Amino acid sequence: MTHANAPLTPEGRRRLAVLVVEQGWSLRRAAERFQCSPATVKRWADRYRAGLPLIGSCYRSGAFADALGDEVKHKWTRPYRPQTNGKVERFNRTLAVEWAYAKPYASEAERAAAYETWLHHYNHHRPHTGIGGQTPSARVHNVTGKYS
Repeated sequence: MTHANAPLTPEGRRRLAVLVVEQGWSLRRAAERFQCSPATVKRWADRYRAGLPLIGSCYRSGAFADALGDEVKHKWTRPYRPQTNGKVERFNRTLAVEWAYAKPYASEAERAAAYETWLHHYNHHRPHTGIGGQTPSARVHNVTGKYS
């Protein structure tokens, strides 16, 4: 049985693409084997043929690296690791509820201007239950990075 949202790991995508491109499997046969749609198989096989990465290509682009600059190191979370991904998802939920959609903003510029104030409150004044009611700034020393 096939479905459009079959979970394919980066290694699974590579194997799927190799079977189609290098071993001559049909799209339908590969789709049945990997339980995904033929359209999904075609997309990954086409990316493989073009030499494009089969994982997170938008985060591997030169434009993304330029946006990060030299001071920021891009770190990946381990796939299928709820302990790590859960922290990120919880922060995103808090960000949405307490800042992005907490009140109506007149413009995106007004919302962006409110971010710095909210982030300071989040890190320096808001107690976090996950760290025993402390604030992150009380828990982490050298928050500003001025000490070595």
